[in-house]
Amino acid sequence: MRYPIEQGFVEVSPCIELHYEVYGPKDGQPLVVVNDFFSSKHIWVRYFAPVLSRYRLVVYDLRNQGSYNKIQPLVNSMSLDDHVADLACLLDKLALAQPILVGISTSTLICKRFALLHPAALSALVLVAPFFSPFGETRKKLLLNGWLTALNTAGPDALFEQLYAQSLSCRTVQEGQDVAFLAQKAIFLNTNSPEQLRAFLTLAATHTDNAEELRKIKVRTLLVAGEQDFLNSPSSIALLARLLPDASVSIIDFCNHMPYFESKTMFEKVLLEFVTEPETVACN
Repeated sequence: MRYPIEQGFVEVSPCIELHYEVYGPKDGQPLVVVNDFFSSKHIWVRYFAPVLSRYRLVVYDLRNQGSYNKIQPLVNSMSLDDHVADLACLLDKLALAQPILVGISTSTLICKRFALLHPAALSALVLVAPFFSPFGETRKKLLLNGWLTALNTAGPDALFEQLYAQSLSCRTVQEGQDVAFLAQKAIFLNTNSPEQLRAFLTLAATHTDNAEELRKIKVRTLLVAGEQDFLNSPSSIALLARLLPDASVSIIDFCNHMPYFESKTMFEKVLLEFVTEPETVACN
């Protein structure tokens, strides 16, 4: 078990504080992981352990997320740009210069937007299980509306069952059986309140995204996806990579939307290879 070398709060706007934790060497290049909409910052240490000998891992809970953060009265007023501004404030107040930024699933929307608005702020970008498609948003919005319907009509338990079945591969679900299902369900229900889930799902369902924006991202980028990802097939990920000026792709076999969970060793390998790869120096 690793323990943070630093933790605290960053006030990103009046009455909104984000709790953060820092792991690894104090003088290491920062690697900042942005939570997806259903997770807690605590889980990422186990998946990013290989980089801790060299990089400073920074994790934090989004607004309206985590036991430390203050739930605002109007949670449904959140926008994606609120989260982008929160991230910019966090990097500034913690003096995190030129970090490697990592987005997971829904938070890839935040990280992509941040890279567009702050093109010189990052040294590299990692997008794990991108939550956008080269073919538009219709299917994604149908999925999100279905998740919202499950939440509103049958509660968080029903929503978890849908997410569990859709986000994990047949292999992982079969191997885990009831023990893994019940353990993950307990974590999910303990981490997310119904109001919190509704706010984040509403944000994702109403946000309008455009994969073509990837053409404007100049920073070195890694796309990581499971071979069986429910939103993007390997061929779709390849199309997304073609939109990026400087992209690498890693497809992890026998995984769905959570390759870091389903194939931890392979995920660690592709991440470490990317972050330790020297940047290409342009010739004049």
